[in-house]
Amino acid sequence: MLQKALFQNKETKERVYLLDRILDLPLNQRLSENAMSQMLKEAVQTSYR
Repeated sequence: MLQKALFQNKETKERVYLLDRILDLPLNQRLSENAMSQMLKEAVQTSYR
């Protein structure tokens, strides 16, 4: 599971996950569509043996 650090701006008190900001994810979205697509492709192509 991915652990993300929550940062708080000392002046504005705004709290943000920097990774989400870098990936330009909306507040309510956990994964980008591209990340989800890559995970599904990998799951189809990779053997679990």
